[in-house]
Parts: sequence; structure tokens; C-alpha cells
Amino acid sequence: MNASQRINIKRAIVTGLAPKGQLEIDLILGEFGLPTWNSWDSEGTESYILASMREASDDQLHGIAAHLGVGVDPAGPSTEGLPRFWAPEHFRLFITHRSEDKKRAAGLQTALKRYCISSFVAHADIEITKKWQDEIESALRTMDALLAIFSPDFRESEWTDQEVGFALGRGTLVVPLCVDGAIPHGFLRKHQGLLARGMSVDDVATAVFDTLRKSELTERPMVNALVGMFENSISYAAARDNMKLLEEVPALDQSQLKRIHDASEANGQIHDNVIFPSTINALLRKHGYTGALLSSAEDVPF
Repeated sequence: MNASQRINIKRAIVTGLAPKGQLEIDLILGEFGLPTWNSWDSEGTESYILASMREASDDQLHGIAAHLGVGVDPAGPSTEGLPRFWAPEHFRLFITHRSEDKKRAAGLQTALKRYCISSFVAHADIEITKKWQDEIESALRTMDALLAIFSPDFRESEWTDQEVGFALGRGTLVVPLCVDGAIPHGFLRKHQGLLARGMSVDDVATAVFDTLRKSELTERPMVNALVGMFENSISYAAARDNMKLLEEVPALDQSQLKRIHDASEANGQIHDNVIFPSTINALLRKHGYTGALLSSAEDVPF
């Protein structure tokens, strides 16, 4: 399985296991050779299951999924033929909100572009000529995560709770963004929310990005998007800013590190800047890159 397939099958397994009791969860995980612990993670059942699956083989994941009968395609949605509202090679974030919060949603959509996050905001992104419900369903099927702008009247909408329920049932990360003193209800209560009180839209965008890059459910697609943004840097300044974002990432795998390494040779906005070889080499060393490092001005004899 590739990384996207592993993420999707893990989502399905979490959805299938989470409602079960601790004993049954441990029995299933243990039967397929995955680790269990006497004490559970303080963050709850989902984090416990994800921790157990961290080093699982493809065969183990397939076996658990088959045992649970989770009924999803482990390959997940194809990236080919994505709806036109998703920017290519970006992280895909569905923003659900009440119509009264459409200005907040639109402002956040703009601010998130800085982090290579493409946001679907129904009021802005649905073409009038298309059946709007089909468009929303298409966005829900192809999203990487869902953010709910949770205002006090959130549940009064005919659609917001259904959109959240779709994401939860699919095992997709849901991030409640609490505004105007609202408190999440139902299944959302156990999800860590972001409190937007007193924050600027740029601050909120940064907090959303931090959540996406740290969650095991979204870390890989978020980091892949950042690597792609670095690869396609259009100026020295953009390359510098994109590198700063990569330096904040907690983990980079070998394929991602190689892309960063190769970008420094393929993109003139990166390799023509004398500070980048040493900066990139430091990043490669930090994450244990097994390939050759870049040559730099420091390596050239006088």
C-alpha cells in the first residue's frame, strides 16, 4: 500500500474499532500482532488505536479491516479527476458552516492558502449551473479533513450536522472551530476544538495548520502538500518561507526528504541561493536522510 492507502485503511479501522470496549479492542489488536498497553492514552480511544497501528504492516491492516468488515476501499479516493474546486497538490479541507458565518469561512479560506491548504466553502465554491447537493457530496468524498465553524446556532442548519456526521463515519479528522462561545455537541464533544475568541483570521489559519500537521490522520497529506509547495517555489522569498514551514514539521520520511533534496537541484529559485544547501542539509540530517547531502560553498576548496 502507498501512504494514502494506509491512511484511508487506518481511518476505516478507527471507525470500526472505536465504538467497542477496551477489552474487545485489545483482543482484536493483539490477535493481529499489534501492541496493547495496560493504560490507555489520555487523549482517548482513537489515539490509543492509532498508536497501536503506527508500525503495523500492510497485511496486519488489511487483516483487521477484513475482520471488522469496514467496507471501504483501502485505496481511498483517486487524485485523478478531482473536482475543479480543489487546487492541485494541495491539502483538501472542507469547511462546514452556517450561512451567517460565510464571511468568516471565506476569510479563513484565503488565509489558509499560505499553508498550501485548498478549502471548500460551499457558498463560494458551488457553481450555480451544477446541482449543489452533488457538489457538496463530491467535496465530502474527496476531502482530507473537515473543519466546522461551530457557532451557537450551528445545529439549526439542515446540513452542517450531516456534513460532520459524514466525516466522522468516514474516519476523517474533524476540527471544531468554536466561535461566539459555542460548545460542540454530540460526537464532536470528544474532539479537541480550537477556540477562536480574540484571534485574527491569520492566527486561526496558523492554529488550523498546526492541528493538521500534527494529527496522524492528516500529517502525511499535509506534509506532502508543503513539500510540493517548496518544490514549486517561485522566488527566493517563497522558497525561504516554505523552508521555514518544513522546518516546523515533526517528521519527514525518506521519500519526502528526497523530494526536498532533488528540488534544490531542479528549482533555480532554490539552488541559486547560497544559503539553501546548508539549510537543507541541516533538515536532511535532522530527519535521518540516507541519501547524499548537497554540496555547498563551504565544501568548495579555496
